[in-house]
Amino acid sequence: RELLDLITAVLDMSRLEAGRLPLEVTTVRVQDLLTDVQTDTLTLQEQAGLAFVWRVEEPLPLLQTDARKLKIVIKNLLSNAIKFTEQGTITIEAKSWEGGVEIRVQDTGRGIPPEALAQIFEPFYQVGDGDPRGPGGTGLGLSIVQRLVTLLGGQIRVQSTVGSGSAFRVWVPVKIPEVQGKALSQS
Repeated sequence: RELLDLITAVLDMSRLEAGRLPLEVTTVRVQDLLTDVQTDTLTLQEQAGLAFVWRVEEPLPLLQTDARKLKIVIKNLLSNAIKFTEQGTITIEAKSWEGGVEIRVQDTGRGIPPEALAQIFEPFYQVGDGDPRGPGGTGLGLSIVQRLVTLLGGQIRVQSTVGSGSAFRVWVPVKIPEVQGKALSQS
């Protein structure tokens, strides 16, 4: 399973870097997208034994974006939050923010050391790399997340305190800007 995850992540990364990951822009209702993510990850949530809080501000603007890629971003952040939280709460929130929507995934996990924050989006970098008790993984998830968010015209920020948890904030615009002077194809 780990080998398959690594191969899939490397292929996704190479497609992103080569610009061969086309956007499928549709009208996205963030409330529905988060409900889908919540349903898709229900087994993972139940196995984690953590408290999950889902908050969605109403009304949120409709987005013209790639729903599949935005789901990948949120699922990856949620999966990481679960992986690095032994007890406590994971909160997923969405709110209107500066011409778009901000989706925040916050946990009460182990947190990220300040010296690691500058590197967490680098391919193959893992916090606590070499720790045999660590949660494992490919070290590509956050790198892929950052590239997908950028592809969607958005931004990602992280705040973290060791021992108290982390908050990843993804902002996506209401409409993806034109890429390199070309309008994106819409589905």
